[in-house]
Amino acid sequence: MNYIPPPITYAKVNPLGQLVIGLENGTILNAGNVSGKQGTQGPTGSTGVCGPTGPIGPYMTNMKINEKGELTYQFSQYNQILNAGRVPGTTGPQGPRGNSIVNCNVHNRNLYIELDNGKAINAGHVMGATGPRGQMGMLGPTGATGPVGKPFTVSRIFTTNDLLFLMDENNRMYNCGYIGVTGPTGPSAIVNEFKVNEHGHLIVDDQFDAGLVKGPSGELGPTGPRGRPGPMLRLKSIVVSNKGELIFTDEYNVEYNTGVLPIIEKYENRLQTLEKQVAELLKSFQI
Repeated sequence: MNYIPPPITYAKVNPLGQLVIGLENGTILNAGNVSGKQGTQGPTGSTGVCGPTGPIGPYMTNMKINEKGELTYQFSQYNQILNAGRVPGTTGPQGPRGNSIVNCNVHNRNLYIELDNGKAINAGHVMGATGPRGQMGMLGPTGATGPVGKPFTVSRIFTTNDLLFLMDENNRMYNCGYIGVTGPTGPSAIVNEFKVNEHGHLIVDDQFDAGLVKGPSGELGPTGPRGRPGPMLRLKSIVVSNKGELIFTDEYNVEYNTGVLPIIEKYENRLQTLEKQVAELLKSFQI
């Protein structure tokens, strides 16, 4: 009796290049390697004969621009109308020249615009009412000394809305800023007599020794350049130190040392004159 093997259910080549055969009864047979190494590329074959011409493909038809300036079209094989969007037209001729502005001014808080054709246009209200004055800010730090400016002659000094203005000989106006509030008057000191004793000390009312005020005369130095006008200060006190230096203190408690007082033959008269000059200077600061 001849053996009849079971039917084959599958045959495949595994990753190792081996032929694997599966039988119906579940037996798996490995037939060994069946995939060899890749060979070299063979020569290029000859060109085949040209095939027949294919059918005509779809093409655009019925292209036109509608009343909105949009490009519409159809394909030959479809009835749908497609819209490619608005098509820009050619540039038109240049329009007429418009009117230009030659002058602007504000009158009665309204802005008036003058055109080159002589016509004036009222643009309406442009200036509101002046707001209230804000509070004075804190004193900032002293800035660096700037370059020496060109000298000019002051022709007028005036104030408005607590602002100090200067006007030069060419009628140019300079805003010097806000004028501070005048502080209260300090207590008055009663001094009956000043004199310099034989040691060069300033004696007040034969009781208080203000210190040495008469030093040796030094050599006369060259005249320095004219300084810029300093800021307006309100003085708080004026004293003479033990060294005979005249010291001013302003409203911010900043001290200014003007050096040793000059001594002449009649020092008492000179000091009285100095007191009058200081009093006039204080009055001039109270604008």
